[in-house]
Amino acid sequence: MSKDKNIKLSGWLFSAALIAFMLFLQQCNHNTNLKKEIETQKKEANRQLSNYIAANQQIESLTTENGVLISRVRSYEFDITDLTKDNKQLISKYNSVLSENKKLKDVNNLLSTQIEIRDSIIANISVLPIGINGSKLSFEQENDYGDGNIRSISGKLSVSIKDGKIESSPIEIVSLSRISLLASIKEKEGVKYLEVATSYPGVKINKIENISLVNKELNRKIEKRAGWSIGFGVTYGVNLNNNQVISYGPAMGIGLYWSPRWLRF
Repeated sequence: MSKDKNIKLSGWLFSAALIAFMLFLQQCNHNTNLKKEIETQKKEANRQLSNYIAANQQIESLTTENGVLISRVRSYEFDITDLTKDNKQLISKYNSVLSENKKLKDVNNLLSTQIEIRDSIIANISVLPIGINGSKLSFEQENDYGDGNIRSISGKLSVSIKDGKIESSPIEIVSLSRISLLASIKEKEGVKYLEVATSYPGVKINKIENISLVNKELNRKIEKRAGWSIGFGVTYGVNLNNNQVISYGPAMGIGLYWSPRWLRF
């Protein structure tokens, strides 16, 4: 009788220890999930702060020794599944100009820049006499600034003296400017920046903008989650029968299981 009591007592201790171990694993999993949630909220707060700074920033510009103008701004980052009213207003211009769909499907980045050019030209004028009292004035100049930046301008004008008065034809001017803008998106300390550069002289970059679009729902990885489940199992190992007797061998049955995330597949 004492032996049976010891076996039953051992069975109860085994059950209690097993339950305590499962509760411990569940608590560990809860702590892990809590840490992940805190990390997610921290990233979201940093993203909102970065967007606020981007909305109130000024363009940083510098000119290198080679005469290259480099301008930089902090990028926006919007979640297309949760756009606010202000966010939608900011990207609405891209929808209309680029004819993009409102859901921005397959769009990763939206970029825009606004430039201003102030230029002056000093060109030699050639004079070609026309008849006795007339002349044809013309000029032409072409500059190559490198990296695909060129400027070409030409013009002509005919003048003549008639009855003591100077008369002229309408002036004809042909102008061509080719401006090469080079852009890159860099990341520093988790923040993305857009840099735009050009070697075309006299250019001022008034505005540049980069909106990085993310889809947290689409990009979210499928995570294995710990939890309870009901299932059918065939096992071999330590068993506890109805008489609270511990035995060793195969077992088969339907039960309630709890598995940690690292045991799920």
